[in-house]
Amino acid sequence: MQAVRAAIPILYRSAQLDGTIVDCNRYYAARLGYSMDEVIGSTVMDHSPASCHEEIRALIESWKTKPVSNISKRTYLLTKTGDTISVFRNSRPRMEGGRTVGIDSDLRDAAAVKNIQDIYNIDARADYEHPHILRRSVDYMGTIVACNQSYLDALGYTKDEVIGISLYEHTAPRSVGNLHANMENWRAGYRDAAKIWMRRKDGSEFLVLLTSADEKDKNGLVVGRTVSLEIIDS
Repeated sequence: MQAVRAAIPILYRSAQLDGTIVDCNRYYAARLGYSMDEVIGSTVMDHSPASCHEEIRALIESWKTKPVSNISKRTYLLTKTGDTISVFRNSRPRMEGGRTVGIDSDLRDAAAVKNIQDIYNIDARADYEHPHILRRSVDYMGTIVACNQSYLDALGYTKDEVIGISLYEHTAPRSVGNLHANMENWRAGYRDAAKIWMRRKDGSEFLVLLTSADEKDKNGLVVGRTVSLEIIDS
């Protein structure tokens, strides 16, 4: 159970297309210094510094016609006391009757991501970059905290669009169940390889062979893993 403490908590909120927040989890409320009752009925603008308001208005307008998900965005939240928090935001449409009626957002504290990055110390590894092997490192729950250039090139993202996002966002729908089982087995102590279909930013898919290596803290506790993905012919 201690390993879960190294995972990055997800701050969740759900907002209508006018920006009114209709739901959140306790981590979102607590991190901003509110009760959940205080959050519900407020707006995303209330919890964002003024410097982010224009970007949020543009995002809301764009989502009314063309919602875009599975891309991480570095942005900021405003606490009740006026402090600013850097976060990675990943949003997806909330649908009703085939139309977008709201925006659900998972936000991860950038400071928590940095803490995991420091534990892994990826920059000190000469073999992390590889021209033919895609590598990504995740926390215990599957949040991506690092990846190599081959990973970015193969999927068509920038690093800013990848860090802080769930690994499932880069997985083709047909392989989400397989990857979930692989993650659960890994948490149970099984280190099995798996064939996984990946999904690029443009929606196309490719098959990889996934193998993993544990990431440990200074006490030897497993806190995450780095996977190597080798592209194979489908």
